[in-house]
Amino acid sequence: MLDFLKNFLRKLQNADEDRKTKWVVVGTAAITFLVVFVWLKYFNSLIAPNRENDSRSPAAAFWETFKNGANVIYSEVGNGISELKDKIGGPTEYDIRPQR
Repeated sequence: MLDFLKNFLRKLQNADEDRKTKWVVVGTAAITFLVVFVWLKYFNSLIAPNRENDSRSPAAAFWETFKNGANVIYSEVGNGISELKDKIGGPTEYDIRPQR
């Protein structure tokens, strides 16, 4: 097996640029597919156990999650606005004195 791989790589090194480019594209696509497949399998293993214990309908779960996310966004925007008001309403005069 190792000899086969060595021979293949030698042939590829001696091949023309078009053939090398094709192998790079095919190899990159295959590795990308493999990484995405493994990532999705891992992601599915994280989510699947939670779905088994959930007795709510998918629509109810979606709207509950949506509502919780909207509450977080609303509170963060409110905090940002109050901080902005504090900065705008801060002191308007500053004393600048040179150091001696």
